[in-house]
Amino acid sequence: MTTGVPFMDEPLRLEQQRLVYRLQFDLSQLTETQRKKFAGHSLISQFSIAILISLHYLTFGVFTVIYFGLKFSKLPVVRNNDLAAGKAIGFSFIPFFNAYWLFRFWFSLVDRINFQFRLMGQRWAISEGLTGATVITGVIPYINLLISYLILFPLLIGQIQNAINKLAMAKQAAPAWEPLSPDQEGSIYSLSFDLSQLSEEQRLGFSKHSFISGFSTAIVIVLHILTFGTFTYIYFALKHSKLPFIKKDDFGWAKAIDFLSIPFLNFYWMFKFWLRLADRINFQFRLRSKGVPISRGLAISALIVNLLSAIVNIAVSIPKMTSSLAYSQDYALPSMEPNLSDVGNLIISQYKEMFHSIPQYIISPNMLYSIPYLVLISIVIWQIQRATNKLTKIYSSGTYKLVKEHCGH
Repeated sequence: MTTGVPFMDEPLRLEQQRLVYRLQFDLSQLTETQRKKFAGHSLISQFSIAILISLHYLTFGVFTVIYFGLKFSKLPVVRNNDLAAGKAIGFSFIPFFNAYWLFRFWFSLVDRINFQFRLMGQRWAISEGLTGATVITGVIPYINLLISYLILFPLLIGQIQNAINKLAMAKQAAPAWEPLSPDQEGSIYSLSFDLSQLSEEQRLGFSKHSFISGFSTAIVIVLHILTFGTFTYIYFALKHSKLPFIKKDDFGWAKAIDFLSIPFLNFYWMFKFWLRLADRINFQFRLRSKGVPISRGLAISALIVNLLSAIVNIAVSIPKMTSSLAYSQDYALPSMEPNLSDVGNLIISQYKEMFHSIPQYIISPNMLYSIPYLVLISIVIWQIQRATNKLTKIYSSGTYKLVKEHCGH
């Protein structure tokens, strides 16, 4: 009965404990004190769903059990038999008994997370039907590997992690200041927004970023080029979680990365990713009565050029893929016997072909867009990293005093 969240002063009656996680349970039976303490979870960190599913596959589900088992101790104890992390994880590795424990583990976790959403007045977030299908197929030999492990478990843990991320964001975004009006929220990041509409309390709260360490702008750009942008997206995705959640649709690093990994949707999401980051950082400077350091227009130009480059690349690749497929169907190996001389000649001819194709590649339609994109996005990266370095210096020199002075108090 021991978890990371202490048990309440007002325990539920026996009948309430039996029914409390059921969707039919009337939450009006709970006192205000009970509701407040039941909502006191400590799920405050987000995690990427794409990375989570990758680790599920790479560790054959072991990471999944340990990772989600630890979540039990971050949820408040509502019933006397609610699980703690140690028991949830330990019992999962007992041979034969773990076939029963699979049901107890996942249904208990889903019930407790869904209960948090119901306490917030929201609809349940995780499907009980999907949970049932996953655990039932998970105990049937052969089917548990082909269907449960490969298909259903990734869907289920994706739903659960998405729910946890929402709870974490709600916890982080729960303002200690008065909320914005709908009109204010719609235009707050606009340069035309009048900051005098904000109270001193709001300005102080909105200014509390967590940029506490700087990084070389030149190294960021070099790593962007060397990793073909992979480092850049991960690095700047983390910046989203270091900024205060001011608007309801502000997002953290996990959502920033996950949506970039969804084919086709990522074409839209890269605009949302970069422009929202630029808006949130610029807003920090406006709160301190400083000029905006990041050009939104330049970011939009870079993203449009990148989108055109991707479209041209797809258009050019389709005919090449078709011709390669036709060639592979017509090609027959003359001999299966290895010949080192032929292999060497083949490698040399491939390098010659690659060398002769460099001029054509440079003037290709794809490169005509790629080079301008590289230049433009490098400038945007330089602006963003330089801005976060400045915010780091402001933070270390007494950030919030500056904001308070600008409020006129």
